[in-house]
Amino acid sequence: MNFEILIGILVLMILFIIWVVIDKLNAEKVLQISLNIKALKNLNEQYCFEKYFKRTYKINHKTRSKAGLMKLSLDDIISYHIENNINGFRDDLNKMVNNKTKYAEYTNQVQQLNEQTTSLEITRIKMKEETFLKYERKLIRKLSIKNRFDLKAIVCAYYRSPKGRNYYQKKRRFKNEQLLDLFNEWKKKKNYQVSARFERSKMSDSLRFDVLKRDAYQCKICGATARDGAKLHVDHIRPVSKGGKTEYHNLQTLCERCNLGKSNKE
Repeated sequence: MNFEILIGILVLMILFIIWVVIDKLNAEKVLQISLNIKALKNLNEQYCFEKYFKRTYKINHKTRSKAGLMKLSLDDIISYHIENNINGFRDDLNKMVNNKTKYAEYTNQVQQLNEQTTSLEITRIKMKEETFLKYERKLIRKLSIKNRFDLKAIVCAYYRSPKGRNYYQKKRRFKNEQLLDLFNEWKKKKNYQVSARFERSKMSDSLRFDVLKRDAYQCKICGATARDGAKLHVDHIRPVSKGGKTEYHNLQTLCERCNLGKSNKE
């Protein structure tokens, strides 16, 4: 390598090191004397943000048929998890709303710090006002609490054929704004509206048969059977509209007349 080139590289390296040292010293001077930086540190101590159980939710939902998969709305899966607070999903969304509100207040106060003048402080150190303000703003950006309060959810609905030969899926990533929209939409709706659709879709022919067999193929209220001309239904004891689940212990056999009379009563 040419000696002159080597000398030039060494000079540039030395100048760079000198610049880094001066930059660090200037930053330390501003850090020690700036009233805005002190105010920012106090502000940071005042704000306490809630921690999430998870920052990313991976939701897998298996459907009973390909047709059911095609009809299924991924938005409804998110709403279902919100409604039933699965894995603390709704709790984390509530925390996110609170954190976002607090963070908006915090950033507003940080912005006010940036707008304040610090001329009196500059006279205490040998530094130009423009240079002082540049370092101060840089330090404020560095020391400010960062916006790490977003949540996201990755939803995958799928159907796999009994022998595993065919596999179909619908997948989507929900970002912060989309989750907030669905959360706010859910809060406006009647409770268990989404869950009711999901729970009714879980009723399989096999489960229906098991319930009818357990109840000896007769209405649990009036005792009517198919031999009496009664049309038998499998009913939710606790209605899905009130949070009831499609589970063996929450199902009973009723004739059509008793089922219509019961409606959504428990």
